[in-house]
Amino acid sequence: MATLAGDVRLTFGFPELQGGIGLAGALIGFFCLPEILSNVIGRRRETYAGEQVTPTLSVIRNTTIDLLKRPILLLRSSVIGLVVGVAPGAGGNIASMVSYSEATRWEKDSHEFGKGTVRGVAASEAANSAMAPGSLIPLLTLGLPGSPPAAVILGALMLHGMQPGNDLFAIYSDTTYAFIAGLAVAAFAVLILGTMGSFVYARIINIPSRSLAPIILVMTVLGSYAIRNNLLDVWVMLVFGVIGFILNRLRYHPAPLVLGFILGTYIEDGLVQSKMIGGAAGNVVSYMTLRPISLVLIGLCVLSAFWPLISGWMQRDKSAALANTGINLDSENYIEQPISQGSASEVPERVPRFNADLIMGFATLFIAIVAIVNTRALSEFGKVFVHYSATVLAVLALVTLLRGFFRVQKQVFFDSAQERNRVLIGLAILALFLLLIPFLGFFLSSIVFYLALNTFLNSESIFRSNSDHSISGGGSRVILLGLLKSIALSVVVPTLLYLLFSQVLHVPLPGGIWNISG
Repeated sequence: MATLAGDVRLTFGFPELQGGIGLAGALIGFFCLPEILSNVIGRRRETYAGEQVTPTLSVIRNTTIDLLKRPILLLRSSVIGLVVGVAPGAGGNIASMVSYSEATRWEKDSHEFGKGTVRGVAASEAANSAMAPGSLIPLLTLGLPGSPPAAVILGALMLHGMQPGNDLFAIYSDTTYAFIAGLAVAAFAVLILGTMGSFVYARIINIPSRSLAPIILVMTVLGSYAIRNNLLDVWVMLVFGVIGFILNRLRYHPAPLVLGFILGTYIEDGLVQSKMIGGAAGNVVSYMTLRPISLVLIGLCVLSAFWPLISGWMQRDKSAALANTGINLDSENYIEQPISQGSASEVPERVPRFNADLIMGFATLFIAIVAIVNTRALSEFGKVFVHYSATVLAVLALVTLLRGFFRVQKQVFFDSAQERNRVLIGLAILALFLLLIPFLGFFLSSIVFYLALNTFLNSESIFRSNSDHSISGGGSRVILLGLLKSIALSVVVPTLLYLLFSQVLHVPLPGGIWNISG
């Protein structure tokens, strides 16, 4: 539903979508589910880490020294987090993603980002930490919360009759400065607890991924449902998980989509308000583009948009200059190369390949057309942002199609038919779980789901152990023990999660026809 105009748009008959798509479901779908489908279900990875992790004090010391050597990274990320925190309603998600994007842009060896580099984590978390004090600036001075926790603090202040503004610093100065001192204490507390707790937290990745996957998927369903107590959000999470999986296989990262979910509402509100004010002033275009602040922001946007091309030209010139000197260098360090498609020996010829640019081009063009057609009858302020976004999307889709036709680069979607079958079976089990929830309730459905997925993920190891013991005659006993272990885990783990959410967190979980409700 349009915030200012009140028009209902693109809900396709689902009243639950009038409030928009839940951010939690989108984040879980785009980032968590594709990882489980790809590495755990599809490729059957034993653990998430390539080797067993043993936390030591030397790791903490080396990490601290590494961060101290990068003051510009920490300072830039902190400033970004502070500025985003001051902006009302932005929150830590925007601060973290903007800081990570800028770190990727300005670091020389940015190809390490996305592969576990400490710099990416430091950039994101420094901005997230700096956002907290920044969000208190508009809260304590103007009464405008800069983040969801700040909104909770505002509610607590109002309940006690404490009005943000001058009186908060003059009359209730003890409470106000307690906020400031509390943030300083919290920073040191997080440092101590996070450092000492890392010895425990880091060992989680040593747990076999096939044992963690069912727990994680049950948690994804719980997390998607608990925000608004709506099963449609869970289905949205599943759909976005499939979309995220497809995007990753086509070499298109889903992070910009998540950023769009976060910023879309603010962008639309600003666009509609600016158009209203510009209309009243007599010229919308001049009001939105010729003011000093607008010119500065537009210039920064243009620079940001063309910076990849500029940096690419600079790197090519640098590589050419070094090549003229006769020095043989690995060009990957200087020129941005397309992602390797694999040689014929690495990927069998029988595995089908797809033109990712053509698929993405036609898909996004279709989405743009649907958005424009379904919002034609809306009011001017209800459709302006949709039509603007759809028009830009259509232009980008046409550019992508041209690249797909003239610069053909085909991708391998699945490495093998076996991987494809595993992913499809895993999706089928998860979809069946969601279908059973309204009938059996969450408790019984989660037990069935956990048993089915855990047995499927561990079936190869169970039967491999059976073949190893078949000579000695103990194969059937191994299978029986494996099934009993799977059944025990299928009862214990969902029960603990159900009690946590229903009894401790008081989330009203679906009871189904058996009326086993939280």
